[in-house]
Amino acid sequence: MLPQQATDLSKQQNVQTPIKAPDLSRQNDQKTQQRARQLLDEQDYTGTIHLIQAAIGQGTDEGTLSKEYLQAANGSLVQAEALMKQRHYPRAALLFKVVQDSYPQSPELQQQITASPAQLADKINLCTEKLMEKGLFAYRSGEFTTAIDLWQQILELNPQHQAAQDSIQTTRLQLAKLKALNSKD
Repeated sequence: MLPQQATDLSKQQNVQTPIKAPDLSRQNDQKTQQRARQLLDEQDYTGTIHLIQAAIGQGTDEGTLSKEYLQAANGSLVQAEALMKQRHYPRAALLFKVVQDSYPQSPELQQQITASPAQLADKINLCTEKLMEKGLFAYRSGEFTTAIDLWQQILELNPQHQAAQDSIQTTRLQLAKLKALNSKD
């Protein structure tokens, strides 16, 4: 064997072909996309958004699931508007809030959402105003626990909502006074 041939042979024997590991990230993205499509077929828009947000939190690129996100976000907004027309303000507000909390970073995606962050905030505020009014009506009708329940729903959306906090506190005082009066009889 010539010296050159021996060197070539030893190079060939030491060369190992790299073993390709499966691209787990891509597989996970595909599984997430498949699950998102199932949720969309069920019209579970909030479930879809939560799934996508979790995937993004684990490193999935926002653009990978953009089609599914847009369908879920805009579907949520359609549902929320329909709920508002039916005066189901708590559920409508929650849908608006889910979209607001998951609003995309990408300007391209932002342009395809049917409501801006400011419009979402306005819709949530309108829902809380309606809940406040319903609570006041219940309070004036003597339905104190119903009033408190309505105002608690506001605090779920906005824990700093001062009017709801004050109304709950006042109503609880009224309930305590009524209970004290009833126990004296």
